Amino acid sequence: SPSQDWITYFGGNDSDVINGSDTDSGGNFYVAGTTFNQVFPEVEGVQVFGSPNFQFVFFTKFKASAALDYMTIFGGGGPENGYDVLALDKVYVAGRTLSSDFPATIGIPSLVSQGFISSFSINDGQSISSKVLSASSSETELYAISGQDKSIYVGGQARSGSFSTTSNSSWGYHDSSNSGGRDGLLIGLDSDLNTSWSTHFGGSGEESIQDVVITPDEKLFIAGNTTTMSYSATSCNVPNDSGFPSCQPSGSSQFAFANGNSPALEDDIFIAEFDPEGNLSWATFMGGSLREKLLTSSSIDVNGNNLVILGASEQLSTMQANTGGGFQQSISGRGYFVAEFANRSLVWKTNYGCLEGSPNVLNLFQSVVYGDQGGIYISGISDCATPVSSMDYCSAPPSGEFALCPPSGGTFYEDNSQGGFELFLTAFATDYTMEFATYFGGNEDEFITSITSIEDALFITGFTNSTQNFPVSFPQDAYEQDYYAGNTDGFIGRLNIGALVNSQEIESPAERLTLFPNPATDLLTISLPKDIKSYQREAHIYDMAGKLLMTKVLNHFETEVSIGNLPSGIYQVRVEAFVERFIKI
Repeated sequence: SPSQDWITYFGGNDSDVINGSDTDSGGNFYVAGTTFNQVFPEVEGVQVFGSPNFQFVFFTKFKASAALDYMTIFGGGGPENGYDVLALDKVYVAGRTLSSDFPATIGIPSLVSQGFISSFSINDGQSISSKVLSASSSETELYAISGQDKSIYVGGQARSGSFSTTSNSSWGYHDSSNSGGRDGLLIGLDSDLNTSWSTHFGGSGEESIQDVVITPDEKLFIAGNTTTMSYSATSCNVPNDSGFPSCQPSGSSQFAFANGNSPALEDDIFIAEFDPEGNLSWATFMGGSLREKLLTSSSIDVNGNNLVILGASEQLSTMQANTGGGFQQSISGRGYFVAEFANRSLVWKTNYGCLEGSPNVLNLFQSVVYGDQGGIYISGISDCATPVSSMDYCSAPPSGEFALCPPSGGTFYEDNSQGGFELFLTAFATDYTMEFATYFGGNEDEFITSITSIEDALFITGFTNSTQNFPVSFPQDAYEQDYYAGNTDGFIGRLNIGALVNSQEIESPAERLTLFPNPATDLLTISLPKDIKSYQREAHIYDMAGKLLMTKVLNHFETEVSIGNLPSGIYQVRVEAFVERFIKI
């Protein structure tokens, strides 16, 4: 389990962008992306496959200790992009190439944009196989990859013609034709990169699949962007008209394109689900009157019967209304929204963030993931330099202010902007209340591209232009790059969220600390959870900046504590792993 945060630059003297990440069961961490550098100043022994000499793909494995295990770059003479990575029995990387000399073992590379999937030894990063998609009649790109056991799923887009699809009785949904100028592309492969099946996905507009998630019970979820403005009359199958694939089982949410607004402009987001036999089992638009976008392969996550999505919108006021309950922020213009569906039904939605300028929605990178206890972690960008006051901690911020929620314990926390576009990093509990929110970044711009969690560690990756004040942190034996090497650098953060995970494990009232009265003026009663075997515990009271203010020995299951000397504000009480907040007035 990590204790000290690990935060590092990762790049050379030209541009580097980390686009995707994954973890394995041993706590190892993998990143993949695009680089112009064959030399990373803090990496020894980079492995090279192919003849990369312009813009090419890299992936890197870090051990559970955060030490670098190996780094591999590959590509040809033309530009490549690495978009996502998957760690199973092998390491798989997905992206696109325009190199006629791309080191493919399956398929024929060309100067046309071709999606690729490459596999490598998980032990040493040596190349095993690389597959490029056929370039005979279609340009393709692959943005997202997911998988389990020996099955691999990739999503992206096919354009300028009809990709030659593969039908298979094991996968029910098969659309052999490109209905618009650009269709979503979904492919199933085995671990040797043999195509099991492939299908277009979309309507008469333009689609791209940005994220793909396979669940332990073999349901497949996809999400992306579409300009098709109406549903097909065909239900839960391939459209036989120009509409978007439609499926609305009983009890599920399905929204009209642009939320029914007219005129409807630009893109909506879509979400779709397939059952284990490959039959379409749910599909919906999500959006407002202007443009909505998903930009990363960390745009959705699935936890049991729940799905969470984080997207960006140019006109939040015309999207699906906030649901009420838990954290609720009202934003009318440009910004983010986060929504959770349970059994395909929308159960919580709020707008989120703070943007003072007018960044293009194509710069509103976003990432979301469930924690091990079902909490929701989100990250995006903000240019708001004004943080909320302490009285507004952990609640919806006033307009033009950045939401903050100091954590309990040792979780990373920064309550001031360092400059430029910074990341917000926010956690919501299972009851949708905010339990953590912080700035993350340096003196220039940061962009998030992926987020993943394992036990009490939260991994974030992206790219940065910050030359100063970037919050580097290095545990013993970890990979270290404490400086900006040039142009654009990737960054990696592994943050200790153990205190947040512990608080999310507390579910029933009998297992919680109880504080009363709340708000309190002079005396606060601390009541221990009912199943604690003995009292004689220490209660620690912290301010919201994490400073320890007092410690009280609890000699009874209910103990009064004098708080009259504390200034008015919000405080946290911690007894071992139990944490609760109270307000002093």
